[in-house]
Amino acid sequence: NFYVMKSFTTDLSGDDFAYGVSVGYPNDTWDLGLKAEQIEENFYPALGFVEETGTRQYEARLVRRWYPDGFEAISLNVNAMRRTRIDGQLIDQVIKGPGLNIRSPIRDDLTIAPLFIEEQLFEPFEIVDGVVIPSGTYRFSRILGEIGSSDTRPLSASLLVETGDFFTGTRNDFIGTVGWRPSPHFNLLAIYGTNIVDLPEGDFTVNVVQVDFNILFSPDLAWNITNQWDSESENYGINSRVRWTIKPGSDLYFVINHEMDTTLSRWRTLKSDLSTKLAWTFRF
Repeated sequence: NFYVMKSFTTDLSGDDFAYGVSVGYPNDTWDLGLKAEQIEENFYPALGFVEETGTRQYEARLVRRWYPDGFEAISLNVNAMRRTRIDGQLIDQVIKGPGLNIRSPIRDDLTIAPLFIEEQLFEPFEIVDGVVIPSGTYRFSRILGEIGSSDTRPLSASLLVETGDFFTGTRNDFIGTVGWRPSPHFNLLAIYGTNIVDLPEGDFTVNVVQVDFNILFSPDLAWNITNQWDSESENYGINSRVRWTIKPGSDLYFVINHEMDTTLSRWRTLKSDLSTKLAWTFRF
């Protein structure tokens, strides 16, 4: 696969392309993939989103699966991501694995994997108010474990725990999820996460609450609503998206984003926007 995109922005000219290439070998026993992309400094998609411009990103995956009796699959996998500036300076790098995943015939899952992270801070980073991590290159290791029941069940649940080094100190993450699917046309997902960070520069805890509603009116029409609040900003945000599939590969989206400040007794609107997007596939 190969893609090229160009943005047109007033008062900006040149360095406004994004392009990438990927190759894959997706098979039952071996699954391999490579991807590379570049996002130039002045590329600004009006209805899309990019994490950071002026970057190159490289990704790789390698999965080996076995299918013993009594299991849907047991797999070992390695995933790697490296992101740099256009001039080649490292921004961050994450290697996950080798990780182990065990899946039951009804798709209950158990996963455990190490994480090896390298990140470059080009300037001091204020991670929360009053806690500043000095600039420099940081390398740290973490371990991730997750157990969860299949979301094909009417009621499902999962727990993810990630712990280990984090910049100059340590960080422990806990994320619990409960899902309810009373019918094929509706499901609700409630997520609670807490991040406990211990640094020489300061300790803090961030809690995040998220509730998702997904309504499938038909195979061609779906409505997804995401509600989120976090204890650091104390802002509540809602994202409402309607997707209409005109034909396979061609979709029309209507999106509403609304953000509110909850620190006062009366919530205050911070921003609100409405956007539409049409994605059309031409086959020849």
